[in-house]
This record gives sequence, C-alpha cells and structure tokens, in this order.
Amino acid sequence: MMTPREIILLKGNKISQVYAGHHHSLAISLTGKLWGWGENVNRVMGELKSEGDKKKGSKNAILYFPEELLINKNLVVSIL
Repeated sequence: MMTPREIILLKGNKISQVYAGHHHSLAISLTGKLWGWGENVNRVMGELKSEGDKKKGSKNAILYFPEELLINKNLVVSIL
C-alpha cells in the first residue's frame, strides 16, 4: 500500500482537486492552475508552461516533480 506524501513544490497553493493515476497525477488549484507529474508520453498531460520543456524537445518525458501545465482559456478542466 502506498503512503500519501506532502508535495513540497505545491506548498502554498490551495489545491482543490487531485487525480492520482497509474502513470501520472494532476492537481488543480483554487486559482485554476494545473500541475502534472509522472509519465507525459506524447504529452498526454498537455504542454508544460516552463521553457525547460521546449529545450528538451522530448515528447516522451517523465516529470519527476510537479510542473505547471498550460490550459487553453476555452477549456474547462475538471478531475472526476
């Protein structure tokens, strides 16, 4: 059985929802920011907001730490 852990990099953000999947996890803040970590094969979690992703140029990245993801302004994000 897995033990829940505090995610230090998200400390200070008021997280409203969390999705803990088999290959990746997502967290949404009350302000609408979206973070993802885990496998991002073919960018299934979306585009990363950081410039570092553009430099890597990899479509098959593993995110070991939460990274803020870009959200299209016309998209409604809800984790069920």
